[in-house]
Amino acid sequence: MKKSISPIALIFSCVSLIACTTALKDTLKEEASAVVTQNQMKTALVVASEQQNKQASYLQSETQEKKEPVGKNLDNNKNTKKGANQQPTEGKVKKIVNGDLMCYVTLVDNKGIEHNVGASFEICDEKKFLNKKVRVVYQVKSVNDCQSAEPCGKTRKQSIITKMEVVNESSKKGTNQQPTEGKVKKIVNGDLMCYVTLVDNKGIEHNVGASFEICDEKKFLNKKVRVVYQVESVNDCQSIEPCGKTRKQSIITKMEVVNESSKKKIRTP
Repeated sequence: MKKSISPIALIFSCVSLIACTTALKDTLKEEASAVVTQNQMKTALVVASEQQNKQASYLQSETQEKKEPVGKNLDNNKNTKKGANQQPTEGKVKKIVNGDLMCYVTLVDNKGIEHNVGASFEICDEKKFLNKKVRVVYQVKSVNDCQSAEPCGKTRKQSIITKMEVVNESSKKGTNQQPTEGKVKKIVNGDLMCYVTLVDNKGIEHNVGASFEICDEKKFLNKKVRVVYQVESVNDCQSIEPCGKTRKQSIITKMEVVNESSKKKIRTP
């Protein structure tokens, strides 16, 4: 004989079933909503990332277009003015740095514009050029294109400074003319020739080349002299070692002391 279920138990069972069903539905709705929210967040992140990449690419492209080319591996000067990418032939040496791939020179031209240019390693060895006004010569050379000084077999062609000479900043207009008379302020025996600093009758200093024989005569120092020039073939190498290159230059080949008190010329033997 079957037992009959009590109405109250039946009611409780139905209520429990309804409650469970409702809770299950609510749980499923929450999970579905969480999945939708998560998918929406992923989509938003992807869209934001794409927009950020596009913006970064645009800014990079715009920066590259505006960037002034001052040469690979050179220090970029933020204060460099328009036109500083042109290689100056004359200027004041502000800085000389010996880098891994080449020598780096900062030149300030006559307009006050800074130029960062490459140079041969021999230029860095000549610290006498620092803070001096110089005249430079460029030449296209094959330079190391590696990440460091270690050779990697990669090279590139680049126009760099291969020759540098000091220009006397205190010299006034017309000092490019070689004086025939003046007071000897300095005599220096260089690698390629003798160098004489003459102060002419107007007080203008002239730095002129001379034969090595002139440097041997220290008696001319601080004396008023009369000089004779002659075009000679001089060594055109980077050092005193012969390289087979020469150039024609007008240099002092003869010098005689002028007696200022008697105005009588005294010839050197």
